[in-house]
Amino acid sequence: MNTVIQANQGFTALQQNGRTVFSYEQEKYSTKTLFAFVLVCALIAPLPMALFNPSSALFGLFLWVFFTIALFKLLKFLVNKRRTPQSFAVDRQGFHVDGNTYVREHVTAVFIKAWKSEESNSVSMQSGMFIPVSGRASSMLAASSLNAVHAVGQLGSQVARASRMKMIAINYRVYIRYGNKPVMLAKGMTSDTAELMLNKIIEVSDAYKEK
Repeated sequence: MNTVIQANQGFTALQQNGRTVFSYEQEKYSTKTLFAFVLVCALIAPLPMALFNPSSALFGLFLWVFFTIALFKLLKFLVNKRRTPQSFAVDRQGFHVDGNTYVREHVTAVFIKAWKSEESNSVSMQSGMFIPVSGRASSMLAASSLNAVHAVGQLGSQVARASRMKMIAINYRVYIRYGNKPVMLAKGMTSDTAELMLNKIIEVSDAYKEK
């Protein structure tokens, strides 16, 4: 008997009190993603080592490795502690995020954007209705966004560059354009999750418009 694989969208969209609440948890940074910071921790490690005044090179090496690992684990914990569950809501009135309401009639587009990128996958609104781009065009735009971000910033080593790309890959954001200003709805997700959320927002918003 085949096993049914459950799909994971990376977020939920549930009906609550006449509105659709989107809930998600930001992607955590893995050890591989933050690996470039091991070098930084290795440079800082001698500072706490001085408290122990190592009497031999072997003991000194042990302390250096120990404090490098300990500092890295502390850094990873502190960084991931900030990546918490988030939510926003959509209803007939518009979008509700961080205690603010953005009225539908002033929302001109919804789009996804990668961290540090000027490229975006945008969906326009006309007469209050979302008009989605095709799946192929959407994928091409998302890919060009990631490629553009990867070209930003020349770091000194292959490890640092690889780490930076991994950080970019889990830092896509979903925005609405409210008047002439972008307003962030969600952040800290992969491009796949961001694109699925974008499509769901279009579906939900259009459904409210038709009611």
